[in-house]
Amino acid sequence: MERQQVFQKDFFDQRPAEVGWSDLLVKTGFKYLLKPREKKNWQVIKSLGMKKGDRVLDVGCGTGYFLARIEKVLQIDGVGIDFSSESIKKAKRWQKEGLEYLVAEAERLPFEDVSFDYVVCFDVLEHIEKQEKVLKEMARVLKKKGKILIYTINKRQRGTWNWFLEKVGIPTDELVAHDKKLFVFSDDLEKKLEKLGIKKERLIYYDCFFSLFLNEVMTLVEKGLRKLGLERIRFISKPLLFFFTFVSQALGSIVDFLDWPWKKLGLSNGFYFIGSGKNAHTRIFKHKIPACR
Repeated sequence: MERQQVFQKDFFDQRPAEVGWSDLLVKTGFKYLLKPREKKNWQVIKSLGMKKGDRVLDVGCGTGYFLARIEKVLQIDGVGIDFSSESIKKAKRWQKEGLEYLVAEAERLPFEDVSFDYVVCFDVLEHIEKQEKVLKEMARVLKKKGKILIYTINKRQRGTWNWFLEKVGIPTDELVAHDKKLFVFSDDLEKKLEKLGIKKERLIYYDCFFSLFLNEVMTLVEKGLRKLGLERIRFISKPLLFFFTFVSQALGSIVDFLDWPWKKLGLSNGFYFIGSGKNAHTRIFKHKIPACR
């Protein structure tokens, strides 16, 4: 295992990416939202056309609660993988028939060719050096008519909220183990996936300035309430989630609209890439399937 990979694994083993009220969020699907980014994620997921029984792979699922919420609402057959054993330990609490979590590396997916209808990957590429290998693996396991969804960090960030924070000395990327050298240009990602037979359907820039500011404020509020122990007080859980959901629904679309000048220029903290695998299997993928853990 390379130095960068060891660092990333140690980081997420020590700090599994958990959120407050995750049990209630999974139980209720997407009835409640902690921040506008969840609203956007859910909108993009719904647009893919997943239906009951579809096989969905979540590459880099972390603690697994997002995939569990998708399964709750859409009744898909979900599989989540992550290289952090501590994250998967936490994800196992959601495991049931139709929902499985495994310790595995994104560079060596332990699955047969053309075995998933959808492959989703959120906030992962910016943590991995061998990105082309990961992309090839995702293309390999995707069915011919399947779709792939990737959300990753944009290399074009000038003028975004995080860009301004960096200018005043706040190291936002270091706090979440992001390596700037691994950020991605959207057109480069499109070209790499096109070589693998993945045709771009849509590219959506998100988290530019106002939306990123609101998402980070909501994240700080959520973390602050958890530190106060309010997550453990049952009778106020739903009122707090109603508050988060109201803000996310009421302001999410507004701040996203206000970001249009940045989006027009392709400037954002992150972007969604949605592609179709219709041509992904015109080439032969040779792969030895590693053992699952």
